[in-house]
Amino acid sequence: MRKRIVTGFGALFLVGLLFAIPAVSQPFHFVVLGDNRTPGNWRNAYEQPPAFFDNIRAINLLRPEFAVDVGDLILGVSDTAMVLKEWDYFDEAVSHLQVPLKLVVGNHDVRNSWMAAVFQRRYGPMRYSFDHKGSHFIVLNSEVVGHRDHIVGDQLEWLRQDLQQHADASHIFVFLHKPLWKDRYISNWNKDVHPLLAQYHVDAVFAGHEHHYEDCGERDGVHYFVTGGGGANLDRSGEAAGGFYHFMWITVDGDSVRYAVVRPEGVKPADVVTSEDYARWEGVLSRPIVAIRFSGKETVGTLKFVNPGSTPLALSLSWSLPVGSTWNIFPRELKVGVPGSDSVSLRLPVQPDTVSVLPLPRYTVKIESQEQPAVTTSQIPALVPDTFVRRWLVIGPFELGDMKGEAPPRGFLREYGPEKKIDLRKALKGLLGKCRWQLVEARENGYVDLLRALHYFDPAVAYAVTYVYAPRGRDLTVGLGSNDGARMWVNEELVYSRHVGRSASPDQDVVRIHLRKGWNKILLKVENFGGGWGLYLRVPDFSGELRFDPYGPLKH
Repeated sequence: MRKRIVTGFGALFLVGLLFAIPAVSQPFHFVVLGDNRTPGNWRNAYEQPPAFFDNIRAINLLRPEFAVDVGDLILGVSDTAMVLKEWDYFDEAVSHLQVPLKLVVGNHDVRNSWMAAVFQRRYGPMRYSFDHKGSHFIVLNSEVVGHRDHIVGDQLEWLRQDLQQHADASHIFVFLHKPLWKDRYISNWNKDVHPLLAQYHVDAVFAGHEHHYEDCGERDGVHYFVTGGGGANLDRSGEAAGGFYHFMWITVDGDSVRYAVVRPEGVKPADVVTSEDYARWEGVLSRPIVAIRFSGKETVGTLKFVNPGSTPLALSLSWSLPVGSTWNIFPRELKVGVPGSDSVSLRLPVQPDTVSVLPLPRYTVKIESQEQPAVTTSQIPALVPDTFVRRWLVIGPFELGDMKGEAPPRGFLREYGPEKKIDLRKALKGLLGKCRWQLVEARENGYVDLLRALHYFDPAVAYAVTYVYAPRGRDLTVGLGSNDGARMWVNEELVYSRHVGRSASPDQDVVRIHLRKGWNKILLKVENFGGGWGLYLRVPDFSGELRFDPYGPLKH
């Protein structure tokens, strides 16, 4: 509790004390959840998922004094009429909640200025604060158009003044959608915002966006939490890394604040998943457990798994093969024990589809023990060599335009300069003024991060180009993944175009292309609705005869 020091004499001292000490905080409970939106692959974009209703049922049984939802309340599709329908279905879902609900905007809720206006018209300001029984609550907007992932300008000044005006509150809690304190975000949080929160003794900060639970620990007295298990599709890292549906239960009682995690089927302590747990399991389960190595003589599959804990585990592996392909893996199902702090390595007989290779088979791994719930992850195997195109020239951002209905925005179809001619010496007019081609290297996993390269967080399009040298003409199948939609040209021929909102993963779409003898230009145009922005391109070439160069004939 924040206390004032008061001096005085006799009755004046008593009177001064009565007026100077803030009201004692009354015990109360509130809950925090986030990312209840429809999963991206759900049958109807406007419906709220079953897990959200399970959380509502559990909250109603516990009856806190209010709830806070930290954003991504709807999927936010491109059709304007559908967006309104999504909000109507959200309203219907939360009408079953028997306690007041405070809302935080997420990137899916306000993809553009029109959606931001819709939210404000229906629900009010996107940043605000309120008081409850001596405690103060601050809701920030991490999705300000033009300043996404940043708390800057008038919002930062508003936060500073609000903290100053409520410095004597018994407790202060802050809510926003994205956990901007994490290193993976390009943000001013740790430079400008965290010192401010520490100065005014903020108790805790809650965010979502990442679809798991994580106790991120305490820094300078400020406790950070990620709570993104409201109903959307969970992170693929599994339950041991926080991938389960839940909400947080916070108890405020005098000077103390206690945190708990409630799954609809049970109550867990706040440290059920810490940042250390998340990093350990995310490192194990977010990367492929199975690799397929191509060589000139044979194709070999290998399963490698390292048990990150001391508890023995049982690992089950099952395969789903692409329809119509000639892939074959034996056995299709297996189960193996993994001792604590040990590893397992198995050889898997593999017969690939030698015609197109893609799409790859998908495997599901289930990990069980006597001390924790089962963990399940579904992935595609790693390829060795992985054959991702790793070096690109990129340019942007350019205007995308408003999304109205199912039709692509005008910028998605508009013919900007790179579609006419690639001229590395010429600057082009973009959303940030003059922009030029720049060399970008893909991450280790093959992902080309346009968000980090271009430092632009609002709706836009950008281009990426590379060249492939083929000693002979040939047809082949390539795997494309993009965030969000993309168009692709090979030697001026449009071979792929899809306007879609999604997160990128390898081989989301398989495209058949033709390479002529000599240099071949591959040009990609990638749209961004807000949030992540990037691409994968896999060009399987196990003969090793193709050469990749982002400059291609421009320098040769």
